[in-house]
Amino acid sequence: MIISNKIGALLLFEPLLRERGLGKLENQTKENRDWAQLNIENEENLTLGIESLASIHERAKIFLEKLPQLFPSAQNILIVSHNGMINQFQKIWEPTHEFTPFEFLTILEKNL
Repeated sequence: MIISNKIGALLLFEPLLRERGLGKLENQTKENRDWAQLNIENEENLTLGIESLASIHERAKIFLEKLPQLFPSAQNILIVSHNGMINQFQKIWEPTHEFTPFEFLTILEKNL
């Protein structure tokens, strides 16, 4: 809301952009988590109920397909989300390139 109020833009809460579901690890402190293990697709993560990276990727694709319908006449759209979702946008638009944040802003501008 801070950004929306500052620039006078329409604010839309989109459930597809939510943070990655961490299952049984929700609400634990950072000290209790091995963050590197969360990005590995394995049986233990499934057992813990951690949302798969494939699921996040699918939500990102659905959101991007839905975007022109949400804002058919918009020339500029600012998307605010969590790092996991932003990473999936990068993989959709340029799957073989590792981005710096500034490069990614350029890709966003080019593709939207």
